[in-house]
Amino acid sequence: MRRRICDAIFTLAKKAAEKEKPDLITLAEGAVSVCYQKNINPDFIEALKKIPGELGIPIMFDNDYYMSETVYYRQALILSPEMAITGEYDKRKLAPFGEYIPLERYFPFLRKIFIHTRNYAPGAKMPVIKVKDVQIIPQICYESIYPGLTRKYVKKGGELIINLTNDKWYGKEKQALQHLGLSRFRCIENRIPMVRTTNNGISAYISATGAIMGESSPYGKAWSDSRKIPLTRNFSFYRHFGDVFAYLCLVYCLILILAHFKAT
Repeated sequence: MRRRICDAIFTLAKKAAEKEKPDLITLAEGAVSVCYQKNINPDFIEALKKIPGELGIPIMFDNDYYMSETVYYRQALILSPEMAITGEYDKRKLAPFGEYIPLERYFPFLRKIFIHTRNYAPGAKMPVIKVKDVQIIPQICYESIYPGLTRKYVKKGGELIINLTNDKWYGKEKQALQHLGLSRFRCIENRIPMVRTTNNGISAYISATGAIMGESSPYGKAWSDSRKIPLTRNFSFYRHFGDVFAYLCLVYCLILILAHFKAT
């Protein structure tokens, strides 16, 4: 099974590179399970190295990074054709009960229920990751549903969102479509495009207006594509002012409620 997975990954990467040599190849979260720095699962690591090594194209993939036996991170790594790590991002928004157990300190019995859950550490930094002078906004899985997190990266100069996602957990296409729909809002809010690569979900290229560019992947099937992404950075009210409009709406609603009570 592991050999078949390795062969399939390289075949898909090679197919994407045949159209027009891309600047970056992205793999979905969960495509393989590796701890690159510790050389855990070396067969998968060799399969990953084969892509930039033979195709001459950098690759972006998800990774577990063990700083120590008790401190470890979910990561997105970019590996160059020279086998150098040229981009490294620690996931900031962890999935509760999947990547950590909330309030475990106060309710230790939760560990007996979620026995396989690891307590990953949340990333604290927002590193600048560039590919061909394009500043990447890395996102792992459901980080794409957080408006504020994306906005912070855009304000730092981010030009393109790359979202590595594993939608296998949902098990149904409706939930995968919902995750895709929520991700599109990040493009609309900030007026920048997104490349979304999913495992068993719906991979897609999303424009700065939130429109799906071209065909998206079929749900639950292997898919490979290569496409030029138009980079735009038009004016964005949300990027400049954040949630000011939402706060104004809230204040307006409170005024209406107070006026109603005063009138009665």
